[in-house]
Amino acid sequence: MWKSVELVFVVLLALAAPALAQTKKDTPRQYGIGHLATPAEIAGWDIEVRPDGQGAPPGKRVRQRGREGLHGQMRRLSRRVRRERRALAASGAG
Repeated sequence: MWKSVELVFVVLLALAAPALAQTKKDTPRQYGIGHLATPAEIAGWDIEVRPDGQGAPPGKRVRQRGREGLHGQMRRLSRRVRRERRALAASGAG
């Protein structure tokens, strides 16, 4: 008899533990870092961008510049490889 009472008590305690461990919802947690976001900061994040790009903030064409930079690097590398191949062919080593 006592074993079943103890078992029921342990089961009820295990089920109630998560509820007892929770803090009040009206007390904010303080971690000591950051600050509350101001309405102006939130408005800056509140954007809606469609799949076609409408609604996106104005860009700086970084993608285009990156592509041009990559193509420039590839052209320079190709020129260097061609020069080295010509030099090798002229020296008779290649």
